[in-house]
Amino acid sequence: MAEYVCPVWLGYFLASPFRRLFQNPWKSLEPYVQKDMKVLDIGPGMGFFSLPLAQLVGPKGKVIGVDLRFSPSYTDGQSANQESEYNVSC
Repeated sequence: MAEYVCPVWLGYFLASPFRRLFQNPWKSLEPYVQKDMKVLDIGPGMGFFSLPLAQLVGPKGKVIGVDLRFSPSYTDGQSANQESEYNVSC
């Protein structure tokens, strides 16, 4: 199964700020996500959608990320919580 997992270097490419020019996560998620929701982010990788989700659900909401392997930048949600100021669990 390991040969089908996305390589780590590709995660940095997918989380690139240039991607936001073509795929704005806030614009994509805003019609479906409301304040105080609990959201499951399957395969969050580097958190391209996780942090915007956390901002959309607000301080009373929760974002739970489930991935095949931990993300090098957000291992336990602590650094994600510091960046977004909201509840992100990995």
